[in-house]
Amino acid sequence: AKYYDAQMDKTFYNCIRFTFVNNMVADAGVEEFVLAPNYGLVHWSEQSLIGSTNAELMSAVLAGKHAGKVIFNSIDQGPKSQHPTTDAMLFVFNSASTFGAFWEQHKPGTEAPAVDFTKQSVIVVIAGWRPNWGYSVAIQNVKWNYPYNKVVVSVLETVPTGPTPNPMSKPYNIVVTQEKVQNATMKWKTQ
Repeated sequence: AKYYDAQMDKTFYNCIRFTFVNNMVADAGVEEFVLAPNYGLVHWSEQSLIGSTNAELMSAVLAGKHAGKVIFNSIDQGPKSQHPTTDAMLFVFNSASTFGAFWEQHKPGTEAPAVDFTKQSVIVVIAGWRPNWGYSVAIQNVKWNYPYNKVVVSVLETVPTGPTPNPMSKPYNIVVTQEKVQNATMKWKTQ
């Protein structure tokens, strides 16, 4: 059987699907689970007194290779980074010293947010110069590009549709991942 996992945005093939039917009791227990080759359990659903509940695999490490989504939190976003880059850039930081040096250029005279670099990484997207302040960028998704140990950072750039203040802008978004990331590529979308 084939199974699509929305959390990982991945289709699993040659799965074994177990479906259980129990018309006797409202609190019937397990309804279904799906096993995928090389992954194991990727989906579980059960019926309880509060209704049906589902669990799906979000990420996995298979033979040292990562798969699935990376959980992240935005720590800074705005219309104008002071960093000297002029073009769209993606940065990945894995140490306080390199992130601190970046932050000093990004927001001179301010202290960089605290990050636990033993478990976390920082991903920065800067759009480069834009003609006015109506532009913005947001990191929408960070996902492992299995079987390669790199992530794909999905970025949405919003373009103004009406009048906006004229000063040049350099929109950015900075996030902290809840696991270590070494290599990344960008997937850019404009709306």
